[in-house]
Amino acid sequence: MDIQLANRLQKLRTKRGLSQEELAGKIGVSRQAVSKWERGESLPDTDNLLTLAKVYNLKIDDMLYSENLSKDQKNIVGSKSNDRAKTWDEQKSKWRGLPFPLVAIVKFIFLIKELFSSKKNKSSENIEKDQ
Repeated sequence: MDIQLANRLQKLRTKRGLSQEELAGKIGVSRQAVSKWERGESLPDTDNLLTLAKVYNLKIDDMLYSENLSKDQKNIVGSKSNDRAKTWDEQKSKWRGLPFPLVAIVKFIFLIKELFSSKKNKSSENIEKDQ
């Protein structure tokens, strides 16, 4: 899990003065589940993300990606003061959408390769039958 998300979840909770147990009660999970999210051991599921966003009065995107937050919201979540880290986040956000298209292209290439190899095998079998 993204440790930055884990840190954001913990900061959101503590800035609102909630204990893990109080937050767990509000969203209907165990205190241990909240603890695991905040330690980066697991992720909240979609339903819990929606509930967390409602509890914190944030959009899910704002909760997950701190660069989407307004200045006031960043003060609540905890913004990065390190310019180097900010530059890395800006560069990373440029590439965020790349993995899916890249994976799709690679899968497409392998599919085409399979099609051509299966056609080649069938044509060589037909040639052998004809001889």
